[in-house]
Amino acid sequence: KVNGENTLYRQKLPDAQCSPWIFEPSLKEFLVGGFQLDTESMQEFKVLSEVESKAKEINYGEFVGTISISVLKEQTVEPKINEDLLSDDGEDFAMLTRSVFPEKPARNLDALRHQLADSATRGLIVDGAVVQQNVTVAQFKGDSIPIMTATIKYYNPQDLPE
Repeated sequence: KVNGENTLYRQKLPDAQCSPWIFEPSLKEFLVGGFQLDTESMQEFKVLSEVESKAKEINYGEFVGTISISVLKEQTVEPKINEDLLSDDGEDFAMLTRSVFPEKPARNLDALRHQLADSATRGLIVDGAVVQQNVTVAQFKGDSIPIMTATIKYYNPQDLPE
């Protein structure tokens, strides 16, 4: 993820729910040059100047200036389905555990459900040219628990001059 957005389809969901890049064991290096928008196009990354960065840093929220990666291994055993999760309460629990919480508190449960459902569809608009970049779609079901995660802070807003 770059600034909290998955580089594949610009998803802002929890890592285990985002579309993954799949690497073959023989792959030695892989370059992500932008946000892959669909199977045929990519929006290239653009590095802003200090002045441009200062003007836009507020647009990126809590994940501004971060690059993060989560490594998930392929799921080899089908998890048991908990019948309780099929109830209305289970549906609420699933939504709460799979959503990004809104910054403003909801007025009631229905408003919270609406906010959580909408949070998965919001995306940031980032400068950069859209270019042709083909990817192959493959089936992959990853474990929900990453075997490794790392975050690099590449930009710190308070380091820039006024």
